[in-house]
Amino acid sequence: MNLKTQYEFLFVGRDDSTFLENYSYNVSEGDSGSAQIFMCLEIQNNPADAEVIGERLFESFKKSFFSQKDERDSYVRFENSLKELNRVVDGFREATNSGH
Repeated sequence: MNLKTQYEFLFVGRDDSTFLENYSYNVSEGDSGSAQIFMCLEIQNNPADAEVIGERLFESFKKSFFSQKDERDSYVRFENSLKELNRVVDGFREATNSGH
């Protein structure tokens, strides 16, 4: 069965001090089909570094998710990728003086 995904992005009530971005990635995985990743990210009170942080988070998730070629269960891949994101966020937190 072929599935087709249709999506749109909508922002309502974005604050000036908030970074809000949608990321998406679609890749074909050969004979096994394709995979799509969507991430909606909001970072409050830190718009200066938010774009770099957002791109780093999405790239880390994407790299982690698609590097798990042995794992056929997408739920397990997703959970493992979220754990990797937590490590990246902890790294950002440790790099700041305030711990935020």
